[in-house]
This record gives sequence, structure tokens and C-alpha cells, in this order.
Amino acid sequence: MDGRFTVFAWSPCDATKRGGWTAYYLAKMGAKVTLVDAYGPGNSRATSGDETRGGRSSYGDRGPWAELWTRWANEAIDRWARFDEEWGREMKVRLWFNTGDLIFRAAPEPFTDRTRQLWAELRVPFEAPKVEEVARAYPAINLTGITVVLREPRAGVVRARRACETAYCLLPTDQ
Repeated sequence: MDGRFTVFAWSPCDATKRGGWTAYYLAKMGAKVTLVDAYGPGNSRATSGDETRGGRSSYGDRGPWAELWTRWANEAIDRWARFDEEWGREMKVRLWFNTGDLIFRAAPEPFTDRTRQLWAELRVPFEAPKVEEVARAYPAINLTGITVVLREPRAGVVRARRACETAYCLLPTDQ
């Protein structure tokens, strides 16, 4: 990739994580990148600078952007897993933890219907277990009034602060 990019990560809302990883992937593609960050990697002023953030692809409530958000989130889950495979041992860090995600609703609604539709179309693995099955597996959860359960087994948690710091460490310094 030819070109020079300057990535600004100045906002106290998610920009630090997005900026750092955007810069990382641009550099990985061969671009010359300068990253400008107002607070530094993993700073507590950034919402993604805290310890963890959930990663899921259940975005059936995003209107005309639902398919795009679902695709991006699913790709992000793949990238977190690949990053851990590629760099985890060398850097002695694990950033992605696969936990799965459960969604509970009292009745079907546009969010759950659209999410299921998108997952099926995009071949995102999911389950729709019966409430009784969930009650047996997780007896501590009060499922009174719940009739709809969706499970996204690939969802998980990223170590957000460490991910921000790691992205900065991986950027080439000879540009």
C-alpha cells in the first residue's frame, strides 16, 4: 500500500482503541503511519481504555446499518482470535477471551428477529435454546417472564486497556 496516513486518536470515547488498531492495520498493509493520541494508549480518559469491553455481533437494532455492524463485529471477533494466535506467545499477552453471550427477552421483538435473520444470512454461529435448557444450565439466573433466549457462542471479552497498549507497541517506529 502506497501512502502516508496520520491517525488522530484524540476523543475520550473509543478513539484510542480504534485509532491505535486502525494505525496498526494500515502499517501492516505497508502504509506509513503517524499516530497522534491526546492521552496515550489505554488512558483512563478513553472509554475503551478501561479494563474490558464485550465483543458480540448482535446488532439487529441498528436499522439500515444492522448488516454492516454485524459483519464488522464478526470480523473483529475473527481478528482478535487471529491476533492472539499470531502474537500471544511472543508478547506473552492474551487479549481475547471467548465467553459466549446470552440475550434474554420476554417476547420476540424486532431486535431479536432481525439479529437471528442476520446471523443466519451471514452464517454467524448462534443458538436459540429453550428457556428450560438455560434454566438447567444456569440455575442462578432468574428466567421468570423470559420466553426468548439467543446464544452467540463466539462472543467474548477483550482486555481493552492492554489492547490499546499492545497496538502502540506494534507500530513501526522507523517511519
